[in-house]
Amino acid sequence: MTNKECIGIELLGNLHNVATSVQSLYKFQYKHKLLHDDIKFIHSDLLDVKEWWSVGTVVYIPNLLFDNVLMEQIAEKAKYAPWNAYWICLKKFSSTTFHTEFELIHQCPVEMSWGQSNVYVYKRCSNA
Repeated sequence: MTNKECIGIELLGNLHNVATSVQSLYKFQYKHKLLHDDIKFIHSDLLDVKEWWSVGTVVYIPNLLFDNVLMEQIAEKAKYAPWNAYWICLKKFSSTTFHTEFELIHQCPVEMSWGQSNVYVYKRCSNA
């Protein structure tokens, strides 16, 4: 994994297939706007993909429907995130484990395809 890489991890096969099917079209239409040279999609459980936890600098986790067990598992993995990494989520983390590593720096409502949803931006801080 390089710092010019953009990685999507998707557990559901149909959503993974949609992402990979539009990948070349996206690169063709938006290559001039992309900050990252390499975009790839991994069909897996995000808990099983080890390398991204320690190198992901901007991470989007659409956790709106994640249960408490999965949220705790993610919070435990958060301690491997690099300093100053940003995590963008759709549901607040309530875990003390997570809040010892990350600070909530911004929250705002955002219009989504299903309606308005809150978005939370966390930053990994050494003094969080």
